[in-house]
Amino acid sequence: PKGWTKGWWGNTRSLTPPCVPEKVSSDWWNRPVANELRKSMRRPDVVTIVMTGRLEKFRKRISKLLASAGLTPDELMLNPGGVGTAQYKKQHMRWLFSQYPTLRAVHFWEDRHDHLKEFEKYALGMGYNFVPHPVRNVSNPPECEPSLDESMSDVVSRIEAMYG
Repeated sequence: PKGWTKGWWGNTRSLTPPCVPEKVSSDWWNRPVANELRKSMRRPDVVTIVMTGRLEKFRKRISKLLASAGLTPDELMLNPGGVGTAQYKKQHMRWLFSQYPTLRAVHFWEDRHDHLKEFEKYALGMGYNFVPHPVRNVSNPPECEPSLDESMSDVVSRIEAMYG
């Protein structure tokens, strides 16, 4: 978002009101991706996983956002921190491969196309079929601006309301 600096995705304001409404309408979702997620969830032979580079501290908020759109994947995987997004996702891919030994193919939707190529190389190197799905970013303007004057009590209240 305009005015936000690098690392904005780790800022709790980036997913909480007023930046993102408490309940978002369907136009906040990347419809093609959300529709593919729904199709996947309806298939009993598919394990549906949402894996994001967002940090673990966002779990409750992301779960609420997904549920509000009727999106309930089998697993929601978030970055525990300490490693970059690409490394974290590769580590979790390895774990998933060990958890699902009958896995035949991985369909991967990713908006960071350089990462998608890296994940494809990684999965193919481990002997898995990999189907890349480059995602075109669809963003809504945040309903707020970055604030330097937000008080600590405002921050704590907002975080407690969303995650507590």
